[in-house]
Parts: sequence; C-alpha cells; structure tokens
Amino acid sequence: MKNLLCLHGLGCGGDTISLLNAEEPDLLTALEMLDINVAWHPSLSLEKGDDVKQICADFASGKRSLDLFIVEGAVPTGPDGSGRIYEFLDKPFLEWVRELAAVADEPDFREGQRRKLAPLACKLSALTAEKERREFD
Repeated sequence: MKNLLCLHGLGCGGDTISLLNAEEPDLLTALEMLDINVAWHPSLSLEKGDDVKQICADFASGKRSLDLFIVEGAVPTGPDGSGRIYEFLDKPFLEWVRELAAVADEPDFREGQRRKLAPLACKLSALTAEKERREFD
C-alpha cells in the first residue's frame, strides 16, 4: 500500500473539491483500486495538532515511507525567503514542504500501480469538469 500525504498551502481547496466530486470511480474507490492509504489530508482526516505533527515528522525522518506527496495551493516564501509568513505545526510551512519533498518517492511510471495513477487523475478531472458543465448549463 502506498502512503499519501496532502498539505494545504495558501489559496483555495479546489483540487480537493474536484476529487470529492469524482464519479466512476469515486474517490474512495479510486484510492482502493490504486492501493493508496491517505495518511493525512487536511480536509478529509480527523487527526489534528500534535498527531499531524507526528505523522509529518515520521515521514520526514524516514520512519514511514512517503510515496505520494501533494501540496495544494501556494507555498509562501516571505519574508526574505524564510517562509515564516505561514507557520504550520510550529515551523514555516516552506520547511515542511522542503523536508517532505526530499523524502517523497519519485514516481516511476514504469511501475504497474504508478502507471495507472496519471490516466486515472486525468479521467477524474475530465468527469468532474463535464459534471460541472452540465450543472451550470
């Protein structure tokens, strides 16, 4: 099973909303089909505070394998490249992103499971866009 960690930077959560609107397959079915464990997602998970900090720290230290790392939204770098304008779990969000990105597994689309991920993401996006078009027409 592949571990997925998602963090929200600054900005909207439109990507999450699109995923939640997915049909055929729905998000939960897609995660099951791809054998993906959502270790933490700010809009979907129950953990908060120190529990989230421990999850992130376990990935950053290599205690747990981070296979899929998603950052939704902007990663602020101010002031002066420090990222201190946006603190997350007692340190700049930018530091967490750097640490986690450094240990996240790089996709190898030659692997069977990884090969399925890109077409599925495209299909989910297309289905969601079509559904939204129908609703607003």
